[in-house]
Amino acid sequence: MKVKQYKYRKNSPVSKRLADSIPTALTEKSQEQMRSNNESESIASSYLATPVIEQPVPTLSSKVMFWRPRFLAESQWLQHIPFYFWLTDVLQPKTVVESNLNSAVGYFAICQAIDKLNVDCVAYAAFGMQCDIPTVKAYNHEHYREFSYLVEQDEQTFINTLDDASIDLLLLKYDSVMLATEASRIALQKKLTASAVVLIHGSKLSTVRQQCTSLRNIYPSFELTQGQGLLLLCMGKQIPERLEALINQGKDLSARRLIQNIYGRLGSANEDAWQCLVYERQIEELSTQLQAHTHHIQQLQGAKQTLADTLKQANQEIAAAKARQVELVATLAELGDETAANREQKHKLEQEKARLDKELGQIRHSRELAAADVARLQQDIDVRFDELAKLTQMLVDAEARLETVQQDNQSLRDQLSQAQKNARAVLEKANIEVQQTKQQIVELSSKLSKQQTDNSRLKDSLNQTQQELAEIKVLAAKRIDEVNQLKQQLSKAQSEHIKQLADKEKRLQQQQVELAQVNKELSKQRELGVLLERDQQVAADKISTLARSELALQQSLNERFDELAILTNMLQQKELQYEATLGELQVAEHKLSEPQHLAVTDKLKKTFKAAKQRRFKAHQFANDVALIRGSELFDEPWYLEQYPEAANHKQGAAGHYLEFGGGLGANPSAAFDGNWYLQTYQDVKDAGMNPLFHYLKFGYKESRLLKHF
Repeated sequence: MKVKQYKYRKNSPVSKRLADSIPTALTEKSQEQMRSNNESESIASSYLATPVIEQPVPTLSSKVMFWRPRFLAESQWLQHIPFYFWLTDVLQPKTVVESNLNSAVGYFAICQAIDKLNVDCVAYAAFGMQCDIPTVKAYNHEHYREFSYLVEQDEQTFINTLDDASIDLLLLKYDSVMLATEASRIALQKKLTASAVVLIHGSKLSTVRQQCTSLRNIYPSFELTQGQGLLLLCMGKQIPERLEALINQGKDLSARRLIQNIYGRLGSANEDAWQCLVYERQIEELSTQLQAHTHHIQQLQGAKQTLADTLKQANQEIAAAKARQVELVATLAELGDETAANREQKHKLEQEKARLDKELGQIRHSRELAAADVARLQQDIDVRFDELAKLTQMLVDAEARLETVQQDNQSLRDQLSQAQKNARAVLEKANIEVQQTKQQIVELSSKLSKQQTDNSRLKDSLNQTQQELAEIKVLAAKRIDEVNQLKQQLSKAQSEHIKQLADKEKRLQQQQVELAQVNKELSKQRELGVLLERDQQVAADKISTLARSELALQQSLNERFDELAILTNMLQQKELQYEATLGELQVAEHKLSEPQHLAVTDKLKKTFKAAKQRRFKAHQFANDVALIRGSELFDEPWYLEQYPEAANHKQGAAGHYLEFGGGLGANPSAAFDGNWYLQTYQDVKDAGMNPLFHYLKFGYKESRLLKHF
């Protein structure tokens, strides 16, 4: 896996969008609790700014230690978030890797530090077995997708896909396979850079205590003891200055305990914030449930009132029917005589009585339905009472859990107590209403008990119904026989279906073999794709190399201009020396201005001047020959084999090449093509300089290229 690097600009639209979308994981209540720790934070800052050791060390404190984390979840890593912030600020890593991502609290804390510090870094992580993959993927895509990449691979495969010497910060669990054996640790060492740091979580567990002790004896380390423990190992040879200061101060027992105490108190604030968030969510859920149950009770009360009105109306109709019946009986008693007219009137009255009896039966039936509804209503009310009791118990439990948090946050405790008072008031009000409802139901039940005497007539109809039920049972037995026959037919069909499934399984196996072949071809195509990506990466590296070469060439041109300025100054100094020498010669000439010495003086002046020039040229030529002879680009045996006449030169093969060979197109060795150098750099050719001498004197500093012959 090629490590990609992206420059994350602090004022870019992406960073502004991320800053606007930061979730308020800590509410105003938890913010007040965080501010209550200002005293401990100031103590920590003052201690870390003042070294314990007498020798001066860099400051260990940093404002990043007091940042508020954006991502909170149930995790042992909550206590170490301030240390993650500080370590990211100190290391400024290029590549961060976590090989077994579960809770994602620590990983997202480092990503938050990378984002806020504007670090040029890329982060990789592989999902663990206990990770909530959809939630972590969604949060990473929303906040850190510009530089954070998540994969679904096992730990060993994931580490092996990374390039050697590419990891600056590695996060491991105590049961990591990379720490199991000496061979795996050696393989892991190859993946780390020269300044790499490894964090091991769970260092206090008894299963890995001995292993962590052996690692501390091998590498410079520092351990935080809160929670399950966090062990920092500097497995690279280069250690940042502030991190080295932390390790050195950790060697002193009192200083180590104070630093651990500071990070422990800062980390406990994050745990308290998470607990506050959990309690607030539970209270919101309980309040929602309480509102729903209250609404349901109100609906039941409305239904109860409707049924009460229906019963009242039915009772009124029954009373009216009874009154009419009494009037009719009285009328029949008065008539007495059974005359034809009276019999006809009696017949009509009997019909009217039958009709009234029928209406009375209908009213009784409606009253029975109303009684059933009242019974169901009573059952629902009892269930709601049980639910209200459970909610009350849950509220009491929530109050017990919140007592510990209330000691640290008085304002939060007042608000919670107010909410509990309101909840109790609502519950008391609901209890009063329910008691009233029970009393009304008791009254209705007493009224219904009076009417149950009329239900005896229904027993006869019930006996008839039972007889019909016996007949239905006989028919059901016949139906059972038919079902048994259908089951037998179904078993036969299942046996045939099993045979068909066996044939389909054989076909499926054949298709799986074909699918395996297709997968092999796909794997080959993927390997070709990987090779293509590598070629693209090589091309990108070459482009970046050319860009750096262009920059270096520009720098070398600037250096050459500086060299020209230095040579100009040296030339001016030589001219001043020459003028001084010329003045001395003029003085000597004046002394020898007598006629008898004039001719001798002219000859001496010419001879002295020529000898001086020859001596200067010979000295300069010898220095240039020594420069060429000492270069690895000049191969004297090879040159003498190509040009045997060079052995007769008084300065040897190097002198021959400097004086004659370069101008004749000869090469000093197979490692340097002088003709290509002159054709490539026209300024050297126009100046008439020897190509190798120019490269050694100026071209190497100017980052000019050379070509093998």
